[in-house]
Amino acid sequence: MSKVINFYLQDEPNVEGRTLEDMLGVSNHAFESEHTVIQWMFPLKDPSNFNPDAPLLTEEDIAKWNEESMEGAVLRNNLALSFARFVRFLGLVYEDGEVKMGDDFATCQKTVWDGFNHNFLRITRCLASLRLLGLQKEADALYKRLTALYESKRFPINDKTYKFWTEAVTGQPFTSTLGG
Repeated sequence: MSKVINFYLQDEPNVEGRTLEDMLGVSNHAFESEHTVIQWMFPLKDPSNFNPDAPLLTEEDIAKWNEESMEGAVLRNNLALSFARFVRFLGLVYEDGEVKMGDDFATCQKTVWDGFNHNFLRITRCLASLRLLGLQKEADALYKRLTALYESKRFPINDKTYKFWTEAVTGQPFTSTLGG
């Protein structure tokens, strides 16, 4: 099996010796400053521009994640745990099938929402990974909250960023009259 499958099944640590459980427990400060966390929690098929050791999904990995088997269920469950941790980092919470503003949104706002930063790219990665790996419902819930944040104009989420989020969640090129 691939490194990313073994990591997500919690059979072995990543290349840095960290387990998924380790990553789920990192502080928001560590989550913010360590790029490898997001890349292992939300793997993609495309290489990372920031970390040559980031895991790459194969078609076999994606098929395993999406299969109706005990392993597929474990993989999706562990990805759901990663998703819940990531939305907490964003100051949000996933409850009852919806992503809502969390109690600590204001605390996270300066780091995540008050200026364009690498966290907007991380959101794109998360959406794309969730879509590929069978958690479309969670991706859609996050996208719905992101759309509300974008439309509120309270945060510097530009049309280009929103376009990337739309493409990541749908897997289709963005089309809109928003000028993006």
